[in-house]
Amino acid sequence: MKNQGNYLLHLDLLIDPVEHTIICPKCGHNYTHIVEVFTRLGADPPGDGVAYAGTIAKGVVLNERHGCLVIRLAGECGHLFEWHIQQYKGYNFVHSVVTGRDPSFDWSAEDREENKQRELLSRMIRGDLEPLDVLVDPSFEGFSVDRYKRVFSAMCDLQRSYMSIDRVTVANELMKKNELESIGGLSFLVELSSEREDGGT
Repeated sequence: MKNQGNYLLHLDLLIDPVEHTIICPKCGHNYTHIVEVFTRLGADPPGDGVAYAGTIAKGVVLNERHGCLVIRLAGECGHLFEWHIQQYKGYNFVHSVVTGRDPSFDWSAEDREENKQRELLSRMIRGDLEPLDVLVDPSFEGFSVDRYKRVFSAMCDLQRSYMSIDRVTVANELMKKNELESIGGLSFLVELSSEREDGGT
């Protein structure tokens, strides 16, 4: 297999590597339900105008000659997303797309908790709090968002190694673990470190 390490890294963004379950690409939650399976046709009807067996055709893949099998899922986290499986010359390419929020889900408490956790990360990466102090605080209940967990773990490792904590050192630590892309890249760390000036998000 070519570039096996890269393939496994991207697979970790779709499937929980421990429990082998599909995870939400938005937050990493792994309680999900299949809602619908169908074929989205390619834009080139002569070469790709037939639905996969056992499915119906719904819509067209814009700017793509080849169609794809779509698995539509709803996470118990409240996020809606799709898996797209597209075949080309013997390869099957898989990627996930977040399509929105479940309108029936009560987002108020979830949003408040996520904002609280994000603010806590922001204070640590700015140097206002030390991660290991947060870790031993009896009131600390951990992080529920997967990428927040990874960033926090990286900051704890840096402090244990007596290294400074900022967006660059955290990015380097995450790169060592092949996790930088999974948390949204350096741009996410830049957002965290600048939120005090911007008044938060």
